[in-house]
Amino acid sequence: MVNQPTVLPMGSAHVAGVAALVATQQTRLFQQDGRMRPPRTIATITTVLEQQRQGTFPPLVACDAQGRVCGYVAPDLWKLPDDDGLLALFTRRNGIARWLTLPTDTIEADAVRAVLFEALRQFWDEHQTEGDIFSWPACDVAAFVPTLASHGFQTDSQLAYRLPGPLPPARRPPPAGVHVRPACPADADVTTALALEEMAFHERLTSFSRVVPTFAPQFQAKFARAMAGEAGAPLFLLAEHQGNVVGMAELTVEDYRERESHLPAVRYGCIYSFIVRADARGQGVGRMLVDASLALLHQQAVEAYYLYFVPSNPLSRRFWPAMGFVPLVTTYQRRSSTPVLSSPSQRPTA
Repeated sequence: MVNQPTVLPMGSAHVAGVAALVATQQTRLFQQDGRMRPPRTIATITTVLEQQRQGTFPPLVACDAQGRVCGYVAPDLWKLPDDDGLLALFTRRNGIARWLTLPTDTIEADAVRAVLFEALRQFWDEHQTEGDIFSWPACDVAAFVPTLASHGFQTDSQLAYRLPGPLPPARRPPPAGVHVRPACPADADVTTALALEEMAFHERLTSFSRVVPTFAPQFQAKFARAMAGEAGAPLFLLAEHQGNVVGMAELTVEDYRERESHLPAVRYGCIYSFIVRADARGQGVGRMLVDASLALLHQQAVEAYYLYFVPSNPLSRRFWPAMGFVPLVTTYQRRSSTPVLSSPSQRPTA
């Protein structure tokens, strides 16, 4: 019989216990999947915890009947402005959870997950979030799925990770008459149309993607910055067949050396958006576009690649693992319109 843990704001006396718990969890996850960011030192973890303790919202610790730290989470909000193109994927007020940390004992972890998740629910309700987001390493999600589902969360996307190297051998020759080229200013309309087609396709597959009025203007502004050669702007590649654009890849370079993430702390090439027109699929166009994308990103001195794909998309679910992108982190969402059930005593989230 496990006593129900108590949740309270983290005080200075809890920091050492939380840091030890975090280090243990990071080591466990890295042992399960060596592609994860290596465990941080206790000193680094302590610095981050102190920063979180000084933040707007107090982090929460779960303590057992003897007052020992057995769990941790830092609730937070992620707000998007009304004109943000990301509103196609998220809400204006999103509840998030940073650094969820649990004990290794399975029975104890069930109880800790339950009380921390209930505390998160109360925090999100108090701050009137319109949607809530939870992410957790894909290698360790089994214990979380039942509680996530009971609280109205559904799988949203997966972050897939790939190291440099050639693509797996092709099953067919490259399509004749197709070439990949950089986008030019004259491609503004066709790239916008492809981006809208991609979003509309996902809108049919998931309740979290939708075409919103802000999407096209934001995309067009981003494309204009790219064509102007602005620092930090995306790179655009187009697949063309007999003068007709049949595919597009939007690429970014992301530096994770100073970011908090499950990803190792290196410089990444990201395939931010990717689409092959419906009438050109299944012919090898996508593979050509991926090959050219990785080559272009390699020129930007990246050390690895990542992207997000929607598992409910049957095309992405097959295509990206075949290109060597293996899921690293799974993200779940729920919207405020989703019924929220009472917190069960077992299993959960992240």
